[in-house]
Amino acid sequence: MSVSVSVSLSLSSFINEEQNALLMTGSDDGIVRFWRNYDNENATELISSWRALNDLPLSARGSGLVTEWQQRKGNLIVSGDVRVLRVWDLEREMCVQVRKRKRLEKFFNPNIIKKKI
Repeated sequence: MSVSVSVSLSLSSFINEEQNALLMTGSDDGIVRFWRNYDNENATELISSWRALNDLPLSARGSGLVTEWQQRKGNLIVSGDVRVLRVWDLEREMCVQVRKRKRLEKFFNPNIIKKKI
């Protein structure tokens, strides 16, 4: 028996915009993907992808995957319709911090993230 699951693109944004820009996409299943040469259809290359957020509920009404890119630190903050916020170090492709949220609310407050990771 085969089960088919459909996911939608939740976000797309550019990172490292000033040099070697990459296109980051995220889908409502919690997976982020990073693309190089996105402006050339014949040369587009997927350079990395991983599940940045587990247990993201598939919902037509939810926010899906939500991210914030911190250029100076090289961190990607991810959350969505879950009570957790994850901070990823993109150079190492490693989750360096997990924060629990008390409520499902806006979370991109710089005071939430610890200064030293």
